[in-house]
Amino acid sequence: MSDEYTNYWGKRKALRYYAEVRALVRKHAPEAKTLLDVGAGPTLYLNEYNIWDIVAVDKEQWPIHKLLQNHIHIVQQPFEEYHAPRTFDVVQCLQTLEHIAEEHKPAFVANLRKHCEGILVVSLPFRWTAAQTRWKNHIGIDEATIKRWIGEDPMDSSIVTENSGGKRIINVYRVNHAENR
Repeated sequence: MSDEYTNYWGKRKALRYYAEVRALVRKHAPEAKTLLDVGAGPTLYLNEYNIWDIVAVDKEQWPIHKLLQNHIHIVQQPFEEYHAPRTFDVVQCLQTLEHIAEEHKPAFVANLRKHCEGILVVSLPFRWTAAQTRWKNHIGIDEATIKRWIGEDPMDSSIVTENSGGKRIINVYRVNHAENR
């Protein structure tokens, strides 16, 4: 495995938002047995969960995924094409939604919800400026933007400030398909 991936994860593993996401999952889904992660990228944070049925969907296969524990199943596929015949207790989409083209966001969010029967956890860059990132799609995301994308206010929310000064917002939404029938 190249140093490129281990260096990338080495720089990211201390990010505070990973710990906050896990804390919110423990708080709102303490009995969760299944988890779907969308857009994990070249990271290993899924190893930190005490959930034994994890599926990670990413459009790319990363060499570092070989270091994921055996109970974590990688599906190499764009999430827009992912259609599992099941739902998950927890669906999380961390630092991914901002990369989806605006016209595809409604279908992407609908697919997140379709696969969730419990909580949906979404993290995004929060109020970043052009000086904080080279990615235009990271700039200016605020609560109103997120509500427009997700379609509702979260049941819980946390803003985490990283050592770099950049902020990330983590929102938790309850998804219960039985209530919608």
